[in-house]
Amino acid sequence: MPGPEEEPPADPRIAPAAERPDPATILNQIRKWGLHFEGKDPFAFLERIEELKRAYGYTDDWLLLGLPELLRGDPLLWYRNNREAWHTWAEFCQGFRLQYLPPGYRSQIKREIQGRRQQSGESFSRYATALLTLMRRAGGFTAQEQTEQLYENLDPEYQLYIRPAEATSVTELSARAAEYERIAQRRRERQPEAKRNHEHAVAAAAYSREDCCWRCSEISFVNPTTANLAQRQGIALQPVEKQVTLADGTPVPITHTITLPITAAGRTARHTFQILPNLDRPVLIGIDLWAKLRLTLPPPSAATVTTNPVVGEILEGITPRTAEEDQRLHQFLRQELAAFETIRGPTTRIEHRIRLKTDQPIKQRYRPRNPAMQAIINIEVDKMEQEGVIEPSRSAWSSPVVIVRKKDGTHRFCIDFRRLNSVTEKDAYPLPHIAATLNKLRGARYLSTLDLKNGYWQVPLAPDSRHVTAFTVTGKGLMQFRTMPFGLHSAPATFQRLLDSVLGPELEPNVLVYLDDIVVASQTFDDHLQHLAEIFRRLRDANLRLNAEKCHFCLDRLRYLGHIIDRQGIRTDPAKVSAIANWPVPTTLKQVRQFLGVASWYRRFIADFSTLAAPLTHLTRKNARWTWTTVEEGAFIRLKDALTSAPVLACPDFGQPFTLQTDASAYGLGAVLTQQLAEGEQVIAYASRTLNSAEKNYSATELECLAVVPGIRRMRDYLEGYRFTVITDHQSLRWLQRLESPSGRLGRWLFELQQFDFEIRYRKGSLNQVADALSRQPEICATKRTKACPWYRRITTGLRTRPVDFPDYQMRDGHLHQHILHDLDFREVPAEDQWKKCVPTDQRPALLQRLHNDPTAGHMGTAKTMTSIAQLYYWPGMFRDIARHVRACDICLAHKASQQRPAGNLHTAPVAAPWHQVSVDLVGPLPRSNHGHTWLLTMQDRFTKWLEVAPLRKATSVNVTRALTDRVIYRHGCPQWLISDNGTQLKSRQLEKLMTTFGIQHRTSPPYTPQCNPVERANRTLKTMLAQYHETTGHSPAYLNCGRELARPHPEDRRQPATALVPDVVHRHLQDAYELVRVHLARASQRQAKHYNLRRRDWRPRIGELVWKRNHTLSDKAKAFNAKLAPKFIGPMEVRKIVSPVIVDLRDARRRWHRHIHVQDLKAHTGE
Repeated sequence: MPGPEEEPPADPRIAPAAERPDPATILNQIRKWGLHFEGKDPFAFLERIEELKRAYGYTDDWLLLGLPELLRGDPLLWYRNNREAWHTWAEFCQGFRLQYLPPGYRSQIKREIQGRRQQSGESFSRYATALLTLMRRAGGFTAQEQTEQLYENLDPEYQLYIRPAEATSVTELSARAAEYERIAQRRRERQPEAKRNHEHAVAAAAYSREDCCWRCSEISFVNPTTANLAQRQGIALQPVEKQVTLADGTPVPITHTITLPITAAGRTARHTFQILPNLDRPVLIGIDLWAKLRLTLPPPSAATVTTNPVVGEILEGITPRTAEEDQRLHQFLRQELAAFETIRGPTTRIEHRIRLKTDQPIKQRYRPRNPAMQAIINIEVDKMEQEGVIEPSRSAWSSPVVIVRKKDGTHRFCIDFRRLNSVTEKDAYPLPHIAATLNKLRGARYLSTLDLKNGYWQVPLAPDSRHVTAFTVTGKGLMQFRTMPFGLHSAPATFQRLLDSVLGPELEPNVLVYLDDIVVASQTFDDHLQHLAEIFRRLRDANLRLNAEKCHFCLDRLRYLGHIIDRQGIRTDPAKVSAIANWPVPTTLKQVRQFLGVASWYRRFIADFSTLAAPLTHLTRKNARWTWTTVEEGAFIRLKDALTSAPVLACPDFGQPFTLQTDASAYGLGAVLTQQLAEGEQVIAYASRTLNSAEKNYSATELECLAVVPGIRRMRDYLEGYRFTVITDHQSLRWLQRLESPSGRLGRWLFELQQFDFEIRYRKGSLNQVADALSRQPEICATKRTKACPWYRRITTGLRTRPVDFPDYQMRDGHLHQHILHDLDFREVPAEDQWKKCVPTDQRPALLQRLHNDPTAGHMGTAKTMTSIAQLYYWPGMFRDIARHVRACDICLAHKASQQRPAGNLHTAPVAAPWHQVSVDLVGPLPRSNHGHTWLLTMQDRFTKWLEVAPLRKATSVNVTRALTDRVIYRHGCPQWLISDNGTQLKSRQLEKLMTTFGIQHRTSPPYTPQCNPVERANRTLKTMLAQYHETTGHSPAYLNCGRELARPHPEDRRQPATALVPDVVHRHLQDAYELVRVHLARASQRQAKHYNLRRRDWRPRIGELVWKRNHTLSDKAKAFNAKLAPKFIGPMEVRKIVSPVIVDLRDARRRWHRHIHVQDLKAHTGE
C-alpha cells in the first residue's frame, strides 16, 4: 500500500485535469467534424476517425465519449445497446468490425483486388488510387507486391507500352503510365490515318499464335468470321482506332471490337475481344482474359473454354486453383516431403527371393576393361558399397559387368543377368488389370503421380539369394547385391507386391498402383490433400523414399498406360494410332500398294472393305492411268478411319498373350502390337519413327535389333510384367539374347530389354506386311513433323457437320476454298477471284517448289512470291512458310548477293619485337629497268615498318627464296612468322623447305583479302617510306631498325653528329623507343579497328556450320562464259577449322578443302 504521503499512480489513459477539456468542448469539436456513419463503408469511417484523431491530438477516451455525435440511424441504436460492454476504444473498434464487416472480409478484399482492373478510358491515377486503397485495407502487401499487383491489373493498352521490367516501383509505374497517357492524348488529337501498305498486309496474313509478340499475347482476339457470326445473332461491333504490333514489329490496325460471353472452368464473364484481320483461328485467348477468369497455367491439363453461343475452343492447361489453394499445396508439400529426407535403408515390408531351377552355379568369365572403363566401374562400385547396395561376396556364381553409354555422354553401370534369368523361376504375382485401373480414374478432377527414388534398391534381397547376383570387379574381387538389382525378370512382380501391401486395397479408388507408377485421384482439392497425406504416412511407415523431382501434383490431365485421363473422361492416347492416322496421301503407285497391303491385312474387320477400297484398287490394275481425285481421296480417308477405330483397334485382354511385330527399312522403324482374340488377330496399337542420320549407317541386323527396342519401349504399358512374342522377318536377330559380350549400343539395348520376358520368332517378310509398311513411311513418325493438316481437317469436318459455323469456306471441285474479299494491298478482289483454294500441309512444299523454284517462276523474293501465290491459294501462316522456303532455296543462296554488311571485324595480331613477323609480297611485272629487272620483292618488318626491296629479273621461286634469305634472314635474323599471299612463287616447295629449315611458320592471307597482309599497303608508299617519319610507330623505320637515322644522299642535307654514339646510350634509347612503339601500335590498331568495323559486322561461323563461299570468276570470251551469269556463291560447305577470328578452312561436299577463307567471302546457309 502507498504510504500516507504517497499518491496512487496516475492512470495513463486519463489526461491531467489541466490538459483534459470538459465533455461539452469535446462533443462540440467532434460535432464540427461533420463525420457521420450510417452503415455504409465502415473502412472509410474508421480511417477518417484515425486521421482526425491524429490531427486534433485526441485520445482514445475522448473518441469513445464523442461516439454519439458520429453515429446515425441503426449504428446509433447498435451503439446504445452495447456501450456498456466497451471500456476502451480498441474494444469498440473490434465490436464495430464484427458488426459491420462481413465474415472473412480480408479474403473478400483480396478477391476485390484481383478483380479490380483498370477500365477502358479510366485514368491511371484513379485506378491506382482505388487499388492501393484496397491493398491498404487488406494489409500485408509489401511495396514490391503493390507494384506487381498494379501492373497485373493494368489495362492491356498500358501493358503494351510499359514492360514488366520498367515497373520497379509505384512511383516509376505512375511516371510511365502518365507518359503513355500523354502520348495517347497527342495521338488522339492528331488522329493519324492508318497505313495499310503491302508489308502490313503480308505480316497480317502471316499472323499466327507463334508469331505474336509478348505484348500481343496480353490481349484476346477473334477473327472476322467469328465476329460476323456474332453479328448475325444480334451482337453489335464497337468501332475503335488502335493498332497492335506483331512479332516482326509490323503494326496492324484494329478498327472494331466485340463483347462476347465466355465460360471457362465453370466461370462465366463478358469480355471485349479485338477483331484481328487474317487470324487463322476463331478465338485467341490473351492474358487479360486469363486474369479476369482467375486461371493459372501449370503443365499439360485441359478444360473447356466457350464463347456462348458463337465458338467453342479446347485449350490446354487450365487449372482453376485459387491462390489460397496454391499456398496450401506448397506448404503441405514442404512439410510432407521434408519428412522423407531422414529415411535411410531399405524397406522392412518385403524382401526379394530368387528361386532357382538348378543348383549348378553359373560362372561367366570376366571381361577385361581398359583403364578408363575400369575407373568408371570402380567409382560406381564404391558409390553402391557406401550406400549399402552391394557387399563383398564368396559366391561360386558370377555375372559380367556391362558399361552402357547414355545419350548425355555419361555411363551406366549394369549387370548382365540373362543367364541367371534363364534358370530362375518366374514369379506369377498378378499385375493390375489396366481396364479396371483406368475405370477407377474416370472423372477425377485432381491427379498426382508419385515416384520412388531408386525403387528397386529400396527392396532388400533375401540373404540366401544374394550370392547368385555376384559379379567380378578388378581389384575388389567378387561383389554381390544386398538389395534388389535391376535386370531380374521377377523384380516387377516383387515391386508390385510391395506397393500393394503398403498402400492396400482400402485406398481404392483414390490410389492406384501399377508397377512403379503410383497415381492419386480425387474429386476435390481437400480430399486430394488428405489422400496424399495418408499415402505419405504409409510410405514413411514402410521406410520407402520418394524422388520429389519426379513427382507431379494436382494435375488435371495425365498420360497413363496408353491413355489420356482428365475430368472429361478417358480416351485413347493419339500416339497409339498416329502412325496410321498421319499416313501421308499416296503420290505414287508403290505408296498406294503399301497402304492397301496394310488395309487388306485387317479387311475381315472392315465392313464393305472391297467397296471402300475400290477406287484405290483400280489404280493398281495393269495399264491403269494414275489419277488422284476426290474419289480416291475419300476412299483413302475412310480406310484410315476404319483402321484406327473399332473393331480393328481393340482393347487389350491381359489374359491373352501379346505379339509385337517389328520391322526396319532404310527409312524408318515400324511396330504393331496385336493379340489373337476370338475374332482373330486384332491391333492394340501402332508405332513408327524415322531413322536419324547416325542410325542410317547401322547394318541391317542392327536396324532390325533397333526396331525391337523402341517398339517395346512404346508398348511398355502393355508388355511389362507379361510374357510376349516378338515377330521379325530377320533370321539372324535371334542371336540377340545369346550375345556373349555385348558392348556399345547393343549392350545398352540388351540392358534395357533384359527386364522383359519375351521370345523372338521369325516370320517371312511377305507375312509381316503391317510392320514392314509402317517402317517404310518416313513421314508418319509420331515424333517428327506430321504431314496431316489439323486445320484443313477441322474445316472440312466442320463443313460436313456445322456448315453455318464456316460461312467463309466452301468445297469446290473436291477442294476446300476460302472467301477472301481483299488482296494484300487491301484492294477489293473481283467477285470471280474471291474464292482461294486452301492448301493442306502436305501439298505446300510442292506448291512452293512450283511457284518459286520452277524456272518459269524466276526465284523471286518473299514479297513477290507471296503475291503470286496469294492470287490463287491460301493457308494460315503462308507468309511465314514462303519466307522460310525462300531463305532455304539453294539457287537463291548461290545467285543472290548478300544484303548484309561484309562480315569480319578487324583483328590485329600483336607483334612483340623487331623482325618477329615479316610480310612479303611481289610487285610487278613493271617496265624493264636498265639491269633487266621487271619485278620487286617487298619484305616489311611489322614492328619497325622497315622495308626491304629486292629487284628480280623473273618472279621464280628460286629468286624469291634467295632474296628472302639474303635480305631478311642473313641481314636481320630469322623471323618467327612469314606472312604472304597465295602466289605460286610464295607457296612453292623450295620456299616451304626454307621455312622448315629455319623454323619459320608460314601463314598465307585469304584470297581477295589484301588487308590481311600489311606489306600490301606499304607497296603504295614505297618511294617515301625509306626515310619518312612513320605515323603508326612515332619513329622512322631506320631509327627503330638501326638505332640511328640514315644519312641523306646530298651532302647539304646531312647533319653532322655533335658527339660520338655511345653504345649504352643507344641501347637505352632503343629500348625506350620499343616500349613507345608497342603503345603506339596498340593505339593504332584500336583506331584502325574503330573505323574499319563501322562498315563491318562481327560474324564468326562455328565448326560444323554450313556456309556458302563467294565465287570469284572472270568472264572468258574464248569459252563463251560470262561471269555475270555465274553463281555468286558456291556451296554449301562445312566449316572444319577456325584459323583466326576471321579466317576459316572449309570442306565441300566432294571432301575437297578450301583453306584460309576470310569470313567476308562467306554467308550463312539458311536451308536444311
